[in-house]
Amino acid sequence: MLADLWKYATTREPRNQVLWLHGPAGAGKSAIMWSLCERLQGAERLGAAFFFKRGHSTRGNARVLFSTIAYRLALRIPSLKGPISRAVENDPSLVSSTPEIQFQQLILGPCQSRADRGPAIIIIDGLDECEGQQMQQEILRILGSYQHHNWIRILIASRPEAHISEITSMGSAYLPFNVKQSFEDVQRYLVDEFARIRQAHARNVPTPWPSHEELETLVHKSSGHFIYASTVIKFVDDPHFRPTTRLAAIVGNRTESEFETPFGALDQLYTQILCAIPKNNKLVNILGIIAYFPARFSPLDIDQLLEFEPGDTVLALHGLSSLVHLDNKNYVWWHHASFGDFLCNPIRAGRFYVGELASRMDLARSVLNALSSLDFGPAVAWRISWNWIKYVIESVPPSA
Repeated sequence: MLADLWKYATTREPRNQVLWLHGPAGAGKSAIMWSLCERLQGAERLGAAFFFKRGHSTRGNARVLFSTIAYRLALRIPSLKGPISRAVENDPSLVSSTPEIQFQQLILGPCQSRADRGPAIIIIDGLDECEGQQMQQEILRILGSYQHHNWIRILIASRPEAHISEITSMGSAYLPFNVKQSFEDVQRYLVDEFARIRQAHARNVPTPWPSHEELETLVHKSSGHFIYASTVIKFVDDPHFRPTTRLAAIVGNRTESEFETPFGALDQLYTQILCAIPKNNKLVNILGIIAYFPARFSPLDIDQLLEFEPGDTVLALHGLSSLVHLDNKNYVWWHHASFGDFLCNPIRAGRFYVGELASRMDLARSVLNALSSLDFGPAVAWRISWNWIKYVIESVPPSA
């Protein structure tokens, strides 16, 4: 993947598209873009990079994006320092102009003057973390509205949120590049990291370690993405604890309550995403259906099960496209298996916990009502009945 991005960024062949690297939360987009920046910088090919960060006073402010990129271009590329400086000297108001004017006058124009020297490579990461959906769309429109040809090369990364995909899918200005799942890469990473930990703790770690079953469990939980795997390694590699004990806390051989939560960073990410969407009282039950039923359902199936109006499930999940998706059969499912674990753990999920007794009882009643009153097709009825008895029994309190 990194090789493909490098080729796109550095080839001298004309490119008039902006490369859009997209993937769900935790897929490793920022890590990929950071690695690309380091490689480009090492080869003295990087023009400028900007990494958005939600809530940051400057890195979360989209209005400083193009002025910051122009400043960094002037620092890194000597042939651009003069044109950019003259543009500001001729019109000092550029530093407070609209993003579109800044892009035209501070970036596009100066870069065009050096077209014969190869493209100025610009990296923008985490667009979905800058302030406001309208501003995110405006940036995409600005970047996609010009024919960059060979004097500028732009790569941008974000989650595939609906309002972002709406712009990037219009016309041919954007070249989509999906961060693919790679279970093999995750397994290779875990094997290498556990070998390093085992070597550092040779006296306290048996051989072989971890077991094949433990490794397979971790690879499965990762859903082929690195955020889970890297969080596991950070937790296990704490020098103040035995690695074997730490790993056991994760795979279930020890209770997690004996330790600080091993997935603090991951939990923060999930909580942040859930807090960002409008409050919807139906969401907990929808997530409960997905979390507790091993069978998968379409949005319409869930609407029927929970006695919602058609379309309510799609609306409730609209802001969760980075965590929840429709698979190739139009069933709702997690992007990451670890998100389901998060929702079912009251300590980790907090107010987003889907396993509270009241919620489970409400959900059980809805399922029973739906089964008795709705005319499901055979396939849907089979998926529902497969596990509904177990779910209802587990939802009834012992005193009932």
